[in-house]
Amino acid sequence: MESYEISVDRNRKNSATVTYRYATSTGFAGYYEQTLSFAEQNGKFLIDGFSEPKEVSQTASDVSSDSQVGAFLSSADGRDFQGAANRFVKAYLIGDIREMKRCLSNPESGRNDFSMAGRTVDWKSLTLKIAPEAVGENAVSAEYEIFLPGGGSQSLCFTMEKTGGEWKTASYKAEK
Repeated sequence: MESYEISVDRNRKNSATVTYRYATSTGFAGYYEQTLSFAEQNGKFLIDGFSEPKEVSQTASDVSSDSQVGAFLSSADGRDFQGAANRFVKAYLIGDIREMKRCLSNPESGRNDFSMAGRTVDWKSLTLKIAPEAVGENAVSAEYEIFLPGGGSQSLCFTMEKTGGEWKTASYKAEK
């Protein structure tokens, strides 16, 4: 599970819906929903029932509510893009310059900044953001919003290109 969102239906007392965003080592693996019911005992609410998680389509908390972005991310090409983007951001977060270079279309480009020198980024969660106009046939510009444990966030903006059937990072920029 990569992240989750809880929603409470005010019309259905003592229940909540949890939407999970699953991921594997290769990237996004779908959304699943589960309903929890609660009972009050000794002044505390405890879970007294739950449904099995069921796969659901794109949610409002997804990367974008735009159907073009959703269609892209749901496609085989979109899943390949997400896997490549995840490999790159994880290498960035742990300061693995060697892996970052493997993810780049041109590792020798002057646009690349490897000043991290093995330093890591302490992070709590990530959100991938893609604007509809940023999805092209063989190029996508996106951003990872990196949420930090003590609050606040930083962004890793990047453009990926598909060359030779493989998604590679063409350029990136970290912003605080």
